[in-house]
Amino acid sequence: MASVDSEAEAREASAMGWRYFRVRKAGEPLLEGERQCPAEERGVKCINCCLCHGGSRGPNVVITEHGSFLRR
Repeated sequence: MASVDSEAEAREASAMGWRYFRVRKAGEPLLEGERQCPAEERGVKCINCCLCHGGSRGPNVVITEHGSFLRR
């Protein structure tokens, strides 16, 4: 499972056979094969989900950027 910050990095990770977790900007669309993080989508806690735990199966996971760095 790769952690990526852009569409270009997502494509590179996919080309290498990796699933990825991508941070996207608000308003950016999901790419083909991506799923919104259940924590953001439905409030599911990470410990109860594990969708991005790194197995070889499943969708690529995306979350919208958030946190204190947005205040800059």
